[in-house]
Amino acid sequence: MWIGVYRLPTEAEWEYAARAGAGEHLGAVEAKSDLNDAAWYRENSRTGRPHAVGQKALNAWGLCDMYGNVAEWCADGYAADYYATSPADDPAGPSAVDARVIRGGSWDHPAPACRPAARSSAKPDARSATVGFRVVLQVAP
Repeated sequence: MWIGVYRLPTEAEWEYAARAGAGEHLGAVEAKSDLNDAAWYRENSRTGRPHAVGQKALNAWGLCDMYGNVAEWCADGYAADYYATSPADDPAGPSAVDARVIRGGSWDHPAPACRPAARSSAKPDARSATVGFRVVLQVAP
């Protein structure tokens, strides 16, 4: 039996999953034309709301909707300059801040906001039809 806890991913975990471990390059999602195959964003959404999950191409790890559709909350607090001073391996963002990190872009964002490195933030009590969440299962050792 697996014992674990569900939680929001850290910002670093989210980006690693979005890139499917591919580092700086994403392969099929590098060009805007390829983004049409992988994401709902402002230029192709045309609905005024999120789409049903799983209608676009999966990434190399079989994860859907990592870009576009809805941007996703991360567990980390937001600091604009955090990556300039953070550790290189698996950084966890600051916890004592007024805003939390949001990644992935949404159906109402332009293509550049759907890049895996694009980040934004909002106060934790903010509500929006463009923001959702994805959970990870942290398995106990």
